[in-house]
Amino acid sequence: MEKCEEHEIYTLDVRKEEEYLESDKLKGRINIPLQELKNRIKELDGIGTVYVVCRSSLRASIAASYIEANTDTVPIVVLGGMLALDSVR
Repeated sequence: MEKCEEHEIYTLDVRKEEEYLESDKLKGRINIPLQELKNRIKELDGIGTVYVVCRSSLRASIAASYIEANTDTVPIVVLGGMLALDSVR
């Protein structure tokens, strides 16, 4: 997983690929759609902390629960998702 070198922040975007491609990209963000997370969960193991984002935070909450139960990574949900982030830019 790519990280933001300046701050060592990992951000996981769990939206569908087409949603991800249509939006602004946060530096260091990787896209693993929620429906692919079960098959790709090992990519997240051992990275420490990851911020999880989607459009509004519903899918991010589901993903965070799955990450917490299946890895040693600590997920933090970005409340309000990209809608909230876009409103403050």
